[in-house]
Amino acid sequence: MLLATFAFFFHHIRKPHACQPCLFVEVHSRLLTQEERCQSLEKQLEQTRIMVHQAERDRAEALRKMAALHSDNLHVENAERRSYIDKISDLEREQLKLMATQTLAQVVTGIANQTRLIMLLLLLLFSVLCQ
Repeated sequence: MLLATFAFFFHHIRKPHACQPCLFVEVHSRLLTQEERCQSLEKQLEQTRIMVHQAERDRAEALRKMAALHSDNLHVENAERRSYIDKISDLEREQLKLMATQTLAQVVTGIANQTRLIMLLLLLLFSVLCQ
């Protein structure tokens, strides 16, 4: 999408200017870099979402197991009970970490998107100034 917009502006400038090709190459290079960065961040965000979902499923499964043990009045030794409680605590901590990472990834993706918009505006401004 961004590359198509860049190509449109690049091919529709009416009055060529001596500085246009080198500046366009630089702007194009920056746009490609930002595009790659955004794609990488989007992949990381998706992986984080998957990990958060898995952590939530693991936590829910551990809670179900604890509830089943409790409701069936099974006599679990204190060490095993403590192990389940520790596992739930660990899963809750892991979920919090993953949610924080996901939030951070969303913020970084937002910044990268803003950078894309700024680069497009600069390209548009340059094309208008060079006409």
